[in-house]
Amino acid sequence: MFSVLKYSKNQKNFFELVKKKLKKHDVVIVKNFLNSETKKYIYKFLKRTFNLRKDIRKSGEFKYFQKDYRRLDIGDSYINSRVSRFVLYTEWNNNNKNLYSKIKDIINLRNDVIGTKKVGFEYNFKGYNSKKYKFCDMIRMIQYPTGGGFLSQHNDREYLFPKQMVNVLVPFSKRSNKRSKFFLNFKKGGLFYVKNRIKIDIENEVNVGDLIFHNQLINHGVSSIDPELNFNLKSFCGRIMLNFSIGKFFIK
Repeated sequence: MFSVLKYSKNQKNFFELVKKKLKKHDVVIVKNFLNSETKKYIYKFLKRTFNLRKDIRKSGEFKYFQKDYRRLDIGDSYINSRVSRFVLYTEWNNNNKNLYSKIKDIINLRNDVIGTKKVGFEYNFKGYNSKKYKFCDMIRMIQYPTGGGFLSQHNDREYLFPKQMVNVLVPFSKRSNKRSKFFLNFKKGGLFYVKNRIKIDIENEVNVGDLIFHNQLINHGVSSIDPELNFNLKSFCGRIMLNFSIGKFFIK
């Protein structure tokens, strides 16, 4: 149903193995990619920046050199129904410089898997040539809050992404009945994939700092997070992850 790989810095051309398994299984989990120090730094960065901005309810298309923002999504007026919140972290924002230095190995591995390179902030993909937009890293923290945060089943094939893109997700919370000393945890719900009409819950397979690769065509979603608890839209809580996409940023 999916492939699980143990990361090794000493393994030559590790990206080739990820690419091979991804082609066969559609979903690949790379265990223990981030070390403890890096995980904690990123987690603290996400927690600290979570409350720096007020929620907006509508953002429109991404704009080249735009400011970061925090958006709250509730309802079925989006591409897929959801209760979630995301914070955009643009590479050109100097406040994100240290974050990008910590996540560059993830971006580089993803780029090797899809066979692309970045020049400055920009990617060039065969078959795309437009003066209206640039392809750039679209790094977002996504929160599914305690009390029912969810994302309905969907796939990632849409106009914002190049067809060559592979999505990468990095959990920064863990489904567990035991409280973590450092990271958030939740008890119910979480990420699932659908293959051959079978719903596959993968939360028992992943931990903070693992990488989850999936192609754009596989259906996936997030089951309601701790739906029996009070709905909490104020706190840094629930299921937290970083989403690594490459998307269109339109020129103003």
